[in-house]
Amino acid sequence: MKNYLTLLLSFLLCINCAYSQVIIQGYTYNLNNNKPISYTSIELFDKSRGTLTNDAGFFELRLDSLPALIKVSCLGFESKMVPVPDTGLLVIGLTPTIILLKEVKVRYKDDVTELIAKARDKALRTRKNQLTGRAFYRQFNRNDSICTEILESFYDVCTNNNGVKVWDLKQARYGIKDVDTGNRVYIYNQSIITRLFRIYSDASLSLEISEPIANVKRARIIYELVNRFNDPSTGQTIAEISYRSTKSKYDSTYGHMFIDEDTFEILKVQGTFIDKTNKLIQPSGWEREYVETIDKTRLDYEVRFKQLGADLLSLDYIKTRVSLFTIYKERRINLVAESLFFVFEIDPTMEVRNMHPETHDYESIRKTPYDPVFWFNNPIIKRNPLEQRLITEFEQENIIGNLLN
Repeated sequence: MKNYLTLLLSFLLCINCAYSQVIIQGYTYNLNNNKPISYTSIELFDKSRGTLTNDAGFFELRLDSLPALIKVSCLGFESKMVPVPDTGLLVIGLTPTIILLKEVKVRYKDDVTELIAKARDKALRTRKNQLTGRAFYRQFNRNDSICTEILESFYDVCTNNNGVKVWDLKQARYGIKDVDTGNRVYIYNQSIITRLFRIYSDASLSLEISEPIANVKRARIIYELVNRFNDPSTGQTIAEISYRSTKSKYDSTYGHMFIDEDTFEILKVQGTFIDKTNKLIQPSGWEREYVETIDKTRLDYEVRFKQLGADLLSLDYIKTRVSLFTIYKERRINLVAESLFFVFEIDPTMEVRNMHPETHDYESIRKTPYDPVFWFNNPIIKRNPLEQRLITEFEQENIIGNLLN
């Protein structure tokens, strides 16, 4: 009874705090074709916190008070300052900033090779510039068409211009389905790919994949200039460069990257890594005897940074999608794991303890007290209808929490 009253009181306090804040909602779209703009950055003006639009262009943001001013920005579109007088739905159109190559002269004498070399050198020189803050992580795993696992977590993080440096788990919840059937495949260290992903080689621990930004003198990657962007509101001129690896029996990689031509900062990388050796995802010790095949392993990724100064980048988000085919206990399964990691607040005063990269999510979540009140209406990033349906389903079936302990 005492525990029930404590939980009820906490719940009521949570609702009271929620009412003391203002929630604004909005939608961003492309003014040229009226299509939604996914993962647009929505930030409070003069504040180091904000949110992203979801894949359908919608967002929610909690404010302390109104009126307010928000900055709306997305790579490839003009940034915009938007006043928020009330809680009415914000419909925000952004103008694309694409410039055709035939209208612009190439600025580098050795095509893009010089630009890649300058970007890599700049990254290596400034990798010690780090920012601390708070981040949110969400992952959905599927066996064929069935969602079998959901993970949501909050981290204190330290990041640099190459991704996540260290992180410290603060809140997490994990949901699992079909735990008793014995014919499902589960991913035991969910977020390790996000934690270790790198876009250029440095001295830190990383995944065994080909980083997009390589030493041009030894690279087995081909780069080509594709397009240019110009944002009148920031004065940035951004080169879009495609990359693809030369032939290899072990792996292949391809994608696009976006580099500021004046500061040589790497602002965004989106690409695909094909693991022909199928070593990116490995079964744990006790499962190996049941796994007959792992094949068609593929990692799709997108990493975006925000330029805060001449030598200072803030990690915005990391999206990953791992897919593979496996035969497990004679059952053929297509396994897909999709995740989004988003740094929603920068706080230079924070101290972040390092959670060892080899620590399993299971171990960390089990040690983190589960607080259902905390998770009440606390997604940070607005879920799309399918995500909301799946999470509601897990909640109603009581199969999400602190590893069900």
